[in-house]
Amino acid sequence: MLKKVVFANLNLGNFGGIHTVLEGLATEFSARGIEIDYISVNPVVRMPSVPGNVFQINKFENFTTDHRLAKSFPGLFGIKLKAKSVLTPFWRFWRNKRLLKYFANLNEETLVIFMEPQPGDLLYRAGYKKNDSPAYLHSQFHQSFYGLQCWGQEKELKNSVTISNTFSVLSVGDVQEFSNFLSIEPLVLENPLRIPLTSSPYNRFSKDIIFLGRLAPEKNVDSVIRAFATIKDNFPDWNLRIYGTGVDEEKIRDLCEKFGDQVVFEGETNDIVKVLDSAAFMCLFSSFEGAPMVLLEASARRVPSLVRPCSPAVSAFIQDGGINAGDSEDSLADAMAKMIQDVRLREEIADRSHAWVSQSTPQLVVDRWIEMFEAGQFSRLAGDY
Repeated sequence: MLKKVVFANLNLGNFGGIHTVLEGLATEFSARGIEIDYISVNPVVRMPSVPGNVFQINKFENFTTDHRLAKSFPGLFGIKLKAKSVLTPFWRFWRNKRLLKYFANLNEETLVIFMEPQPGDLLYRAGYKKNDSPAYLHSQFHQSFYGLQCWGQEKELKNSVTISNTFSVLSVGDVQEFSNFLSIEPLVLENPLRIPLTSSPYNRFSKDIIFLGRLAPEKNVDSVIRAFATIKDNFPDWNLRIYGTGVDEEKIRDLCEKFGDQVVFEGETNDIVKVLDSAAFMCLFSSFEGAPMVLLEASARRVPSLVRPCSPAVSAFIQDGGINAGDSEDSLADAMAKMIQDVRLREEIADRSHAWVSQSTPQLVVDRWIEMFEAGQFSRLAGDY
């Protein structure tokens, strides 16, 4: 019987879709009386809303040369860096022993979810072998196979999957490529919806197009802005609003200012429901994705989405409840203009996507997680693998 879930992340609480998924799963597991704990490779960015103990893998890394800033601050005559280089091998040995001890102390009623490859990779490199712990270990990956290649995480994912009892991807369309790469058949476990399904009809009166998400290079927010800029004079009462934060924030803010009053930089928001409920439609034009949480969230609030087919999960979404934005800024601009001019199309897509997302409630998704754990742990303890 499942009594504890441990979520393992690179940077616990980091802004983005993985944190949103964690919040949705942790909230539902906790509501069923299941204890929640966390593993974070690096220091916690922010604590999730569900309380739990945190095990930090790279504790005291700042005293070693493994820290990403160690070489940037070598100290006077490099003395600090030399001292750190002496400490580093001892720290690595201590880290590995401490990590192995943590997993050895978990019991068979515990599910560990590697939400990113790095925690599982570190456990593999510490010398852990599959089934060393009584706990059930599961790896999942939140990107498409192309995204895996873009991030250069092939080796880390292989190591994480090697020590795990099961591995899952986000859509049926992802199965074949990951199966070929890893020589195993992945499970498919969808992400849970984090916000409530609206019962209100589509907002026919809004004239706001939105982008909502991380401001990062792969999101191509600049392309969304430039595409809208080519048509905005034809629709003077329509606006593009950019919500989010990230490494491209300054660049995106400057670009918004360049194109005038109809392109508005709103920054980070703490009220996603309010933002979505005020939108006419949403644009997502990423180079690569997994199964973006923002598509679930927009669908839940009956906001139609204009999307570039950048992953198997996104392509499946377009078939079920989205509009294809194409692969160029010109095709995106044409699709924007079509959406602006056709309120019935927007309403139809909003209703279709709302029906589609109703299968992704936290209750249904967590039911599938528990079924996986119970079946897998039973087979494992029975000696089937």
